[in-house]
Amino acid sequence: MNRLWMLLLVPCLALAVTGCGGGDSNQANHGPIVIGTANSLSGSFASYEGAINAGIDVAADEINDGGGINGRPIKIIHVDAKSDLNSSATAVLDVIEKGAQIIVPICDADYGAPGARAANAKDILAITCAGAPGIGKQTIGPLTFNTYAGAPTESAVTAEFAFREKGWRKAYLLCDQLLEYSKVLCEAFKTRWQELGGEVVGEDTFLQSDPSIASQVTRLENAPKPDFLFLASFPGGSPALREIRAAYNGPIVLAAAYSGTYWLKATPHLSNVWVPATGSSYGDDPRTEVNAFFRAYEKKTGAPAVVDSYPMLGYSLVQTIAKGIEIAGTTEGKRLGEALETFNDVPLLTGPTTYTKTCHVPVGRPLLIIHYADGTPSSTGVFIRPQKVPPYPC
Repeated sequence: MNRLWMLLLVPCLALAVTGCGGGDSNQANHGPIVIGTANSLSGSFASYEGAINAGIDVAADEINDGGGINGRPIKIIHVDAKSDLNSSATAVLDVIEKGAQIIVPICDADYGAPGARAANAKDILAITCAGAPGIGKQTIGPLTFNTYAGAPTESAVTAEFAFREKGWRKAYLLCDQLLEYSKVLCEAFKTRWQELGGEVVGEDTFLQSDPSIASQVTRLENAPKPDFLFLASFPGGSPALREIRAAYNGPIVLAAAYSGTYWLKATPHLSNVWVPATGSSYGDDPRTEVNAFFRAYEKKTGAPAVVDSYPMLGYSLVQTIAKGIEIAGTTEGKRLGEALETFNDVPLLTGPTTYTKTCHVPVGRPLLIIHYADGTPSSTGVFIRPQKVPPYPC
């Protein structure tokens, strides 16, 4: 039995009660289970979402090799939303036309929201892995679920790691204002940091699209010396991290969007840096199933993963769908959503996952801390499950 089914094997009690009735019996309850991704095969998000889709494909292959879900094979259809806000809903409608029964929109609250909303309007479940709280049950609709713990959880993990594990007390915040993810990340970190008793000795903002942050770096140099700098951003076209490191050699904590290696060429020999992640792709994760997954990922794609969290999130998207269908016996949106609402610390690859009737985000899930030394990332083996998470509109 492969590792995915060992994680998913549960009694299908709902099937005993409901059988296979309800919904469109020709599609929702019989034949292939069609998962449609309407995310970014091209554009600025492609590095992340290509990894998500490869993780999805690895999980689908394993399930199909094990006989499918309740005997039904998984079929994956990928449609390119081109990292384009205006293509988000269009791509979802396109993949629905191609037969998708479950939708994976762009994995970002700003860009994925139109697609998730379009799926909800068709009574089709949308499941994503966005960081910002702008994509969830309350903000999009009842058939919206998130497999990522969200920016407030990530910020709480970061703050508690810095305060409790490292003993730091003075933080400097540099906050990217381009996406809701990084804005929420910064505010939530500040909230949790000050609750813990930490001090913010300086705070500044920039945009990922800025060609330079020289003025922000100058203000950092002139500020009271912090114990560490928290950079709430994501890898992209901005030279922010390179400019910061050229002027500041103290500890830096990055957002989880940085977990991986593909962006390191711009900052070679980077050291004294920490990043929270769902797991480590470097063969040193404390969980054997995660190391096995990344070996399967490399075999599937022909290359090692260059991002940590996103392949795992793609894999866990399919784990979530599979267990939900085992419980519900159908892909029909309402019944599948109700099945997911029964999750209580379900052991997925990305960690224990809980959903409720009021919250469709696994808030509070632990994250693993990755350390970068001389340009090489490695697992610290330290998981942080936050004691408290700032308010989250689920």
